Amino acid sequence: MARQPASPLQLLQEMLSPENDVRRVAEVKYDDWLEQDPDACAAGLLGLCCDVGAGGARLLAFTLLRRVVATRWPGVAVDIRRGAAEAMLAQAFGTTGPSSKAAVENCAALVQQGLGLDDADEDANTLILERCIAAPGHAAALRILERTIQEASPRVLGDRFPRASTCIEAGLASPSSAVAACRAALALTGEVESEPARQHVAKRLVPAVAAILTAAALAGGDGPAAEVLTSASLLFDEPLVSWTSFLPAKA
Repeated sequence: MARQPASPLQLLQEMLSPENDVRRVAEVKYDDWLEQDPDACAAGLLGLCCDVGAGGARLLAFTLLRRVVATRWPGVAVDIRRGAAEAMLAQAFGTTGPSSKAAVENCAALVQQGLGLDDADEDANTLILERCIAAPGHAAALRILERTIQEASPRVLGDRFPRASTCIEAGLASPSSAVAACRAALALTGEVESEPARQHVAKRLVPAVAAILTAAALAGGDGPAAEVLTSASLLFDEPLVSWTSFLPAKA
């Protein structure tokens, strides 16, 4: 069995080295570590994700952990999988910038991979979604909902769909979270055209989203407004038809 690196931090720093030889050797060591001891590798990556002093290696750890989730997660120990959900939520809600965004991506991946694998993964899935729904208007919660819906469709919400919609609605009413809420609303409404019961719930979001898009356009697309308008570009394809069907006057 492969021995755990003396310093996972040093290993990932070497993987970021500008020296090709150093980087190649480190990548081989990492691949061997993951292959031979995925539990230790996942735990080591989780530790680095939570280490605010790890610099660039921390962001690399988020990326590598997401790959582990996508390719190896059922084979990782239950306690590590459950701990990953707690850790990623803490990073998504408690940090800002690239680290928070990376944690959001991992939360969405964890929910997607957790569906139906076993009871422990379902616990992690429930933990993440319930934590987000319990934080109406929180930008990180809205970003997690957006990415989860995009990765796994609104069906992943199950019976939580109405509460998730209410969470997004609260975000639309808050200037500090309007951008994230708009993105989440666009993701949600663009995926429910074939489900009349859910359309009835989702259509409550449309007037607020339309108002935000209008205000963003009138503002000239500067700053946060640019993010909202970028989100709106999601509509300029097939989803445009389904989204505008919510508007009584096709506005």
